[in-house]
Formats: sequence, C-alpha cells, structure tokens
Amino acid sequence: MLIHSKTDCTTVNGPGRRAALWFQGCTLGCAGCWNEATHAFDFARFIAWPAVQTWLLNLPADVTGITLSGGEPLQHSLDILTIADYVQFMRPGFSVGLFTGYTERELETGRFQTLNADNSAFVSGDSDLWSAIKSRIDFAVMGRFNASLVTIGKPLCGSTNQEIRLFSNRYTLADFGPQEVEITIGPHDGQMCASITGFPGRELITSINTAL
Repeated sequence: MLIHSKTDCTTVNGPGRRAALWFQGCTLGCAGCWNEATHAFDFARFIAWPAVQTWLLNLPADVTGITLSGGEPLQHSLDILTIADYVQFMRPGFSVGLFTGYTERELETGRFQTLNADNSAFVSGDSDLWSAIKSRIDFAVMGRFNASLVTIGKPLCGSTNQEIRLFSNRYTLADFGPQEVEITIGPHDGQMCASITGFPGRELITSINTAL
C-alpha cells in the first residue's frame, strides 16, 4: 500500500474518535490543494499489508472508526476494500468513511482509474467496484476541491461544491460538526515537525512553517 501518513486518533475527520490514513498518490491535482505532498505516486512510501494490519489491530479501544483520505483513495480502491473488510472482521461495527475528489456520478459510471493489486499499473474502475466500496463505507465527502468556492461553514468540505454522502444509517448529517483543525508538534527524524489535519487556512500553515 502507498501510504503518506496515518494517525491513531482524530476528532476532525468524521464523527467521533477515529483513526485516519492518508494514501500516497492522486492524479486529480486540484488547484489550491493544501496537501500537495500526497499527489506523487511515491513508491518510497510503500508499506506492506502486514504492517498496516498491525497498526489497525493496535488502535485505541475508544476509536470507533477510520477515515481514508489522501491523495485520492479511489485510486487505491483495492486497498480500500482490504482495509474495510479487515476492520469489519476484527472489530464488527467499526465505521469507515473517506474523502474523494470524484463525484458520485463519475464513480457510478466508471470514470475513474485505480492501481492494480501489485501497484504496478492503473486499471479502469467500474460501477461494480464502486458498489463494492459503497457497501462497506458509512460516509464519503465527494467532489473536487475548488479554490474559488472555499468555505469554512460546511462540515468536512473544503469548498461549497463538495458534499457529504451517507451510505448507511449509522449517521445523520447532524453528526458532522463544524470544521476544526488538529495540530501536533514534535520531533520526527531528528527535526521538529508539525502534523496538521482538518481544515487549516493558508495563513495558519504558513505561520507554523515559519515558526518551525
């Protein structure tokens, strides 16, 4: 799996206390995306499935779900299925959600590509693959980020054209709270680093990078 980063617990990437995993790789390249470091399909970021399993098994007991982001999760569709099936088997009722730049219409009509099983090439997605994923997730935030439509007032959406879609009866839209930001500052590989998740503005990111 090509994985940019992961966190054991977050409260700003969906309802409740959740783990989050960011895939490495996205060809959509939305202008203004603040997480451009996730765009390249960087195979130095490869993590073998057993290591991901170990991480999932050791998530805190009070974590009730996982949110998959990126990068573009739907370009890692087979990995989504693997993760969703595993957490549901190990922790029945575990919630799965994701962020995708694709619209539901694009996914329903197979207008997306995804890496194959060994990450060696892209293959065309199809409606059956999306249906399989949809049956395993509780919610998705859908649509390209549009820098001209930036919003701070729409839960989990960076721009007003994006939408939260519910695919189970686990949540209602009222369960998705206001946009928030989590910042973790600490040493990493001998350097002081800041980890930011949620919905930071450009000014906040610039200020933190300057301070570090």
